[in-house]
Amino acid sequence: MILLGGCGDGDGLDRAAVSGQVTLDGAPLERGSIRFVPKDGDSRGAAWGEVAAGAYAIPAADGPVAGEYVVTITPAVETDGVEAGGQPELPGDPPPDAIDGPAVVYTSTAPLEATIAPGGPNTFDFGLTSITRKARPQRR
Repeated sequence: MILLGGCGDGDGLDRAAVSGQVTLDGAPLERGSIRFVPKDGDSRGAAWGEVAAGAYAIPAADGPVAGEYVVTITPAVETDGVEAGGQPELPGDPPPDAIDGPAVVYTSTAPLEATIAPGGPNTFDFGLTSITRKARPQRR
């Protein structure tokens, strides 16, 4: 498991550890990121981490505070040599959102939400499904 921190670092908030599994089309998600965003809009309680080999774990020092969260998972995907959300491989290549070809959308069978309990356990598993849309027109 790969661990990456959120917003903690001694901010005085009572944070909790979170962990779980993420699948894409029934298989462990190879790489990606996960974010816990408070429903109340107070971004100080937010946390994020990395998903690797279908697992994520955010330690209490960097985890979310108790409360209700919307969860966002972003799979790391390569399309024609460009990682989604990343930079083109070579100078002069079009930006990732200008690549012509099918766009892949990820969705879940239910809204991605979590309620963080003080003292835990806070284990949440999420299942994503890929949906391929028609090719996007290239920006001009």
